[in-house]
Amino acid sequence: MELNKGSRIYSLLLGISFLVLAAIAPSPAGGAGEGGSWKVQQGEVSSSALWAVHFISPNEGWAVGAEGSILHTVDGGAHWRAQHKEKIERFFAVHFPDPKNGWAVSWTGKIYHTRNGGENWAEQAQPIRAWLWDVTFIDSKNGWIAGDQGLILSTSDGGKNWRKQLNDVEIGPLLEIFFIDSQRGWAVGWNGTILHTEDGGQKWTPQKSGTTYPLEAVFFVSPTEGWAVGRLGVILHTTDGGKRWAPQESRTQSILLGVQFSSPAVGWIAGGSGTFLRTENGGKTWGKSELPGQKTAEGLSFADARHGWAVGWGGLLVHTADGGKSWETQLNGFTDRLFKIHYTDDRHGWIVGETGTILHTDDGGQSWKPQESGSEEWILSAHFTSWREGWAVGGAGLLLHTVDGGAHWETQPKLTEASLEAVFF
Repeated sequence: MELNKGSRIYSLLLGISFLVLAAIAPSPAGGAGEGGSWKVQQGEVSSSALWAVHFISPNEGWAVGAEGSILHTVDGGAHWRAQHKEKIERFFAVHFPDPKNGWAVSWTGKIYHTRNGGENWAEQAQPIRAWLWDVTFIDSKNGWIAGDQGLILSTSDGGKNWRKQLNDVEIGPLLEIFFIDSQRGWAVGWNGTILHTEDGGQKWTPQKSGTTYPLEAVFFVSPTEGWAVGRLGVILHTTDGGKRWAPQESRTQSILLGVQFSSPAVGWIAGGSGTFLRTENGGKTWGKSELPGQKTAEGLSFADARHGWAVGWGGLLVHTADGGKSWETQLNGFTDRLFKIHYTDDRHGWIVGETGTILHTDDGGQSWKPQESGSEEWILSAHFTSWREGWAVGGAGLLLHTVDGGAHWETQPKLTEASLEAVFF
């Protein structure tokens, strides 16, 4: 099944929406004559979680999560565009071994693949339907997937054929999988499980972790040195490929969900309630700070020692340009396509978009707040005759009306099942 990014008209409207948003929000740092930047004005639109993020450079990356969201940026996260949305789907992992080829996996056992950087996504056939937690590739051909019931899948032809390497119900869910090269890899999961292979996954051998707490993430900087993290602040470290794992002190009881290192000395960990840990000595000591909003971070990705991103609950998407010393919010839920913008005066305006999105400003665009439309249909157009009374129309004959500036929207009786693409009074 081919998943296209949408018709030309919707792509054009999306571009216009972001252009309008940028145009109404000049940065106070300087005007155009001074080379000042422009910032998108946006507010909290959705509480949807983002579960994973992957960057292949300081500029280009992808984030995935609830509502089947696959987001893409080519400017370091200053702007994000939805490449795919699917209401009942949840993507838990995404990985790109190069700028063109990428994979995303979901809780319904779906495997999606793109050959063109996410412009189109196609589902790949798999030998078993199970909750899939993680995916990793070392090149465009060789990859592995970890999932429930001790499941590990592998491919050597870019996903044309996926085969089971392991499927042991007693192991329980395997939550993350990591390969340092084509032969040596590790998988971690419930009950302190750590599995290791030295032959590309033909044989998986248990390693003693020393804990029964679930392990959520694993990362290696070499075939011998790596870290695994999990529940109740557990951090494990090995210098012999996992023959022996030793605990490191985290000084937190929070769940730890993501770990990455740029060198044997410098590394980062993200987790529950905004927990963020950083080390400059290989984990001998970990410094603790908090991510903006104190929301749980599910995914962590650093493109180099300075540029990193974390994603998580409530649409959390934050960025650091100084190695994690400070963070800024890049996206507060603006994962939806925006189709139309309408102002009644210099203060009151509305923006409408997909999945029932309606945004409102009463301060000329300095801030935007979501309004409850009561619908999941795409809202394609809106028009107001005053700052109080307006109408909105959209997919499947959707017709909405408000008499209080959008504080309450009422669905009107349907006259057709066809999409209504414009409204004017």
